[in-house]
Amino acid sequence: MTTPNWPMSGPNDSLPGMGSDTLLAALDALDTGVMVCDARGRLLVHNQAARRELVAGGVLVLGTDGLLDVAGGAGLLALRRAVHGAAFTHSHHLVPLRHGTQCLMLAVQPLRSDSDGGQRVLLLTGRRGLCPDLAVQHLGRVYALTPAERAVLSSLLAGVRIGAMARARGVKLSTVRTQVAALRSKLGVQRVDDITRLVAELPPMLGALARHDARPAPPLRPPLSAAVPAAAQMLNA
Repeated sequence: MTTPNWPMSGPNDSLPGMGSDTLLAALDALDTGVMVCDARGRLLVHNQAARRELVAGGVLVLGTDGLLDVAGGAGLLALRRAVHGAAFTHSHHLVPLRHGTQCLMLAVQPLRSDSDGGQRVLLLTGRRGLCPDLAVQHLGRVYALTPAERAVLSSLLAGVRIGAMARARGVKLSTVRTQVAALRSKLGVQRVDDITRLVAELPPMLGALARHDARPAPPLRPPLSAAVPAAAQMLNA
């Protein structure tokens, strides 16, 4: 049995029962920011991760006119060129954006035009870290990590050396080494580098973790709910 690729080819194909609410719920289950904009960079739809980035990320922001903007202006021209190229020449771009000490990698790629002929562009945000805190907690539950082992895992993923961990926690170096060894054993890997690779291969499963996070995503202004049905129709096309 073969599974058809998504989106399905054919001008009259549709996804029965896949309304805008279902599509947005699927997008909100990802820990990668997903946005759809028009050829001018006007934001049409976004998921929860993208909303957090726009509100609190400090790099990519939404202007009062609904156009995507870059804090401080650096990189805005590159972003607009990438959006224009994706919309009209169907090119793919990776755009590094920076403001102060904050950096964001943004993938910009074309989407199939919707029924009214307007050009649509997909933007995907890079992760802010190798592994979000909630993902570390989820790994801890799956592999039965102790609180100390979870703390060591978080520190390893942040690039902290074992000696620095021991000093920060006020324990012997041998204690941290024992915890690292236990961590490798439980995760089924041989080296610390293998831990990093295992975490990098985790699926973007925000939906499975979000129920453990009591903080709701902050509201985004101006509201974009009016654009959702049209964007859903375009994604179903």
